[in-house]
Amino acid sequence: MVAETRPVLRVNEMTLGGGGLGGSVYLNKRFEEVIQRKIGKQMEGLPKSEYLEAMNEVFNLLIGTL
Repeated sequence: MVAETRPVLRVNEMTLGGGGLGGSVYLNKRFEEVIQRKIGKQMEGLPKSEYLEAMNEVFNLLIGTL
């Protein structure tokens, strides 16, 4: 559920988490799709390990701005 939109978007869980991967798998996939659309050309041809490291770095940079 959206808790607030300003100054930054903040959401709350609607149900208690069960510790499984269910929802996070879909969130991770959508995050990867968005990043691919934005900077995919720069990441083309990277070995899988470097690609995953770059995705993790982008995620950490974005989370650090929240």
